[in-house]
Amino acid sequence: AAATYDGTTWRLYLDGVRFPRDPVRAGDLLQKACNAGHSQACVPLGRQVAAGEGLKKDVVRAVALFRQACDGGLAAGCFELALAYERGQGVARDVAKALASYGKSCEAGDGLGTPRDPARAATLFRKACEGGAAAGCLELGLLTEAGRGAARDLAQAVSLYQQACAGKEMRGCTQLGLLYRSGKGMVKDFVRASNLFTESCNGGDLLGCSMLA
Repeated sequence: AAATYDGTTWRLYLDGVRFPRDPVRAGDLLQKACNAGHSQACVPLGRQVAAGEGLKKDVVRAVALFRQACDGGLAAGCFELALAYERGQGVARDVAKALASYGKSCEAGDGLGTPRDPARAATLFRKACEGGAAAGCLELGLLTEAGRGAARDLAQAVSLYQQACAGKEMRGCTQLGLLYRSGKGMVKDFVRASNLFTESCNGGDLLGCSMLA
């Protein structure tokens, strides 16, 4: 029969609450459930493997488990994978991939690195932007313009969109164009706005194209 996952038994062994503490047994239960396709089990298994608790320490394998959980639609897996990429643990450090994984965590919406905590999201996107990820600058710009998770600062939003656009994140060019068109945070400049929309549209951003219609 396929292994089941109730989210409880392995924890009882790991914490030693009802049974004698046995991280090896906990790991065995998690491994069977993860192998059977229960993504929820892959995350705590990955954490055990990363820490070497009851199982051989293997940070590369831990990353593979987090990726498996993330691919299975589990936000916690995406969040752990993002941390691994951000820190360079078990995988080459890659800020862009970290940002992408944080984004998947946000989309899954379980409160781990999600818009439910915009302040946390702003911190993560700021790190990504400072690390050279244009997409991080874009996302931080959106939060800054809206005043979510960061103080509303249109001048700062303009700067962030400029960085995103310069980094070939086309939605950044579109957002910058919208500010030029509205005069928010800067003097209105319809010509500059149109040029930015053209640039973003040529780069594949549909919103930018729609602004030219």
